[in-house]
Amino acid sequence: MGRGKIEIKKIENVSCRQVTFSKRRSGLFKKAHELSVLCDAVVGIIVFSNTGRLYEFSSISMRAIIDRYNRATGSSSSQMQVEEVQEQAELEILRHEVARLQNKNAMLKGNDLGGKSILELERLEHQLNDSLASVLKKKEAMQSKEIQCSNLKIDMMYFNLSTQLPIQPGSSIGHGVTPNTVTDIETTLQLWPTCSDHSKAKEATLTRRECNSSSCRSYEMEQ
Repeated sequence: MGRGKIEIKKIENVSCRQVTFSKRRSGLFKKAHELSVLCDAVVGIIVFSNTGRLYEFSSISMRAIIDRYNRATGSSSSQMQVEEVQEQAELEILRHEVARLQNKNAMLKGNDLGGKSILELERLEHQLNDSLASVLKKKEAMQSKEIQCSNLKIDMMYFNLSTQLPIQPGSSIGHGVTPNTVTDIETTLQLWPTCSDHSKAKEATLTRRECNSSSCRSYEMEQ
């Protein structure tokens, strides 16, 4: 029958605690020895009991293991110190850059100009003029693009309206009337008397009537 799971907590009974410590220590050292042999690893274990007694296991000399550990952790500590110094230097550079940008931003807004020389103010003026010209150029480009888009939308609306208009009754479209036929109709219509021709015909009629009246009076007198 398998053993039940042991709860990991401090053993209150002193005798049981000492027995468990002895068994666990022996098992730990055995596993460490197997690890060093099977994997060709350098293993060192240092254990102090609750009474202060020292127990140790090492696959080689414990002093050699400790020296090797100090060298390894010492180089790591040195590397960490170097990296920390580099990070501090980079942080300081970033702080200076942030301060410079904040001062420049204040100058562009017209603030903090009390200690500036005439040359610095002229340089700032040129920078502002260049920035303003760039902004105006960008604004004009955007406005031109918006106008082109608006014109394109208007053209599309006119095109859609022209394609959606219904065909009026009597229209030449769809009735077999060609442009030549329309020209012939216009020529035929021009054969009818115009207003000027009608006036001329009226004048000729009045003249004939006057002649006829004169002839009649002459005839009556002869009679």
